Amino acid sequence: LAEIASSTLDRPDRKVLTIAVTGSAGKTTTSLMIASVLRAAKVRTAYQTDLGDSDGVVQSTSESPLATASTLVNWLSEAVDTECGAAIIELDEAALTYGHYDAVEFDVLVVTGAAQSAEHFGPSSLQCALERMARDGVVVANADDPRIERMVCDSGVRMVTYGVQRAADVSCKIIDQSGGMSTLFITTDNTTAAMETSLCGGAMAACHCAAATVGLLVDQPLPSVLEALGKVRQLPGRMQAIATEGQPTVYLDVAGSPKRLAAALRATRSMQQGKLWCVFAMTGLESSAELAEYGRIAERFAGQVVLTCHTGAKPQFLELAHHVLDGVKKCAAFRWVADWNQAIEWATGQAKSNDTVLIVGGILRGTPQQQRRELATLETWIETAIERRLEHEPANRPQLKIFG
Repeated sequence: LAEIASSTLDRPDRKVLTIAVTGSAGKTTTSLMIASVLRAAKVRTAYQTDLGDSDGVVQSTSESPLATASTLVNWLSEAVDTECGAAIIELDEAALTYGHYDAVEFDVLVVTGAAQSAEHFGPSSLQCALERMARDGVVVANADDPRIERMVCDSGVRMVTYGVQRAADVSCKIIDQSGGMSTLFITTDNTTAAMETSLCGGAMAACHCAAATVGLLVDQPLPSVLEALGKVRQLPGRMQAIATEGQPTVYLDVAGSPKRLAAALRATRSMQQGKLWCVFAMTGLESSAELAEYGRIAERFAGQVVLTCHTGAKPQFLELAHHVLDGVKKCAAFRWVADWNQAIEWATGQAKSNDTVLIVGGILRGTPQQQRRELATLETWIETAIERRLEHEPANRPQLKIFG
């Protein structure tokens, strides 16, 4: 059906600059950052991500999963109809290996996070994406993972690298992280420019660097690219800061894998002044090995861990929590609270004003609409918990004065 649609619509993927984003982490963030850079360059841009999509004119939050196959081809045709110059596609890793993108060619492929190995037999998702590259296409590869560079080199596709930890064509250095802000230096050739962002941590720095590389590929000056990136202040569920003056700083992150949990904890730990609290919610969809790894990472980085779960996973809570403790050395240090709302209220209530609370995991990401709904519910719970904390602050209670 996708091939028929592509032929009928006269190959819409060849009428726009098609930018695909794949990888183990940071796809949604990088996609939205690239869209911001292209729009700042006056390029009408369509995009589809885990958080929503746009045809270049109207933004929406779909009740359907990421478009693939014939649905994707029709979406690209709509982008052509709205006179878009570029279309950004967040790729579904599983759909890649099943050939659901075989009717589309990519002009630019951005690889975020780390290389993912193939499950069972057959090629990995990255190898499948590389097979969909146009003849004159370019891969923007993460130099921090040498496996990605090797796979791209083996494919024979042109490559531009970016990196935070290793030397690359476009490199990024974190100069300072404090007060919920991060200062980055991004360098290409003999040009270096600085930017400030509220999206902190090494993983976010890599996303900024990847998006900046795409901006440079479309011939935008580095200062203009960084100015556009600096305007992306907050993304729902992506190290989203919820701060109240004089109260603990709360960060909300969807995580989704042990590596992403580690990245979120490292980012919050680098900015913390007091104690780091981690409220980790399980979805019930994780394997026992994944849960044990979550426990090992949480124990390593956080000062206090609160285990909880998604509302739909409550019947499995005890079983899931025991799997988490399989990776933990000091089990008694973990607090168990099955009700997600109560876990958030307890952590924010017990934390001191200079502490940091990271609320992570627990989000079912079947569709953008579902993810947005669950994130909105979490924000409401956090705001309510902080309001209740304020009601019980000593400053708000009648004070007894002793005379004489």
